[in-house]
Amino acid sequence: MIIPGIEQINGIWRGKVNLNSWNKFFGDNLVIELNIGGDKKVNNLEIRHKEAYEYILYNQSELLENILLSLLSEYSNMQDEYGYDDDEIDKYMPSVNSIRDFSKLMLPTRIYILDIEKDNWAYIGFSFSCSWDDEHGYGVMMHKNRVVKMGGEEIAFLSWVAKEDI
Repeated sequence: MIIPGIEQINGIWRGKVNLNSWNKFFGDNLVIELNIGGDKKVNNLEIRHKEAYEYILYNQSELLENILLSLLSEYSNMQDEYGYDDDEIDKYMPSVNSIRDFSKLMLPTRIYILDIEKDNWAYIGFSFSCSWDDEHGYGVMMHKNRVVKMGGEEIAFLSWVAKEDI
């Protein structure tokens, strides 16, 4: 098997991944869903998918740190955009002082390995449930360790986001 524990169910490649450094950060034994293809159907797993999977495993700490540092840099702007009232902001989108504060506000739910690549590396998307948007969540598209785009959860699996970066 090219990626351990992955199987094709109803035409979609799915599995689970456990990232120890993410477990430590979020304080839980998380089993994160893995999806190959995002919004595009993938008929066969290929080496690029395996390499992206291995990249996630070997660089999990750096990936999480880059995701959270990017979020931290945009978070105050996001607070303005969401516009919670004074009585709601502390519950849904409280101010944060460091990336550590996000461990109480969000949880990873799914990782997407897209079938789109640049410089022989597949794009990877990460989706999170979050306190500030329980309907749309939070999503990040990355190319290797670089954050390409952040936004609602859909950013993590949309092929056009990766294609736009190319």
